[in-house]
Amino acid sequence: MLERMSQGRKISIAVAAVSAVVIGVTVATYVINPFNTASDDPRARILGYTLYRAPSRSMEPALREGDVFIVSAAALRNRDPHIGEIVVFRFPPDPAVSYVKRVVATGGTTIEMRKGALYVDGQAVDEPWLPAEPTSTAV
Repeated sequence: MLERMSQGRKISIAVAAVSAVVIGVTVATYVINPFNTASDDPRARILGYTLYRAPSRSMEPALREGDVFIVSAAALRNRDPHIGEIVVFRFPPDPAVSYVKRVVATGGTTIEMRKGALYVDGQAVDEPWLPAEPTSTAV
């Protein structure tokens, strides 16, 4: 039967078969979620990466408001975040909102702010990522 088909028809069938396999693998990867991401974004679930835009000035000077950056869903797949890393996470009361923040402590530690300085377990923390001069003053 294949001998009677035209070359164009054989190519069309091959393209359709390959397309069906690619779509099937993509859907399966999305459902399986190998990067264990909480995101519904297909880029994060399938590729392990997604784009975010810094929504505010809260991360300046590391990220300026409106900066676009790539987030790896795979980076924290098998480990907890480390102090100093920047993470993106969903706001628990409203999962539609994502936060971009720097990790300053891990579980079991006590944090506090004293006159604008960060203390972890009672010890002042060196924060080299902060600008030398404050960008705004708190009221």
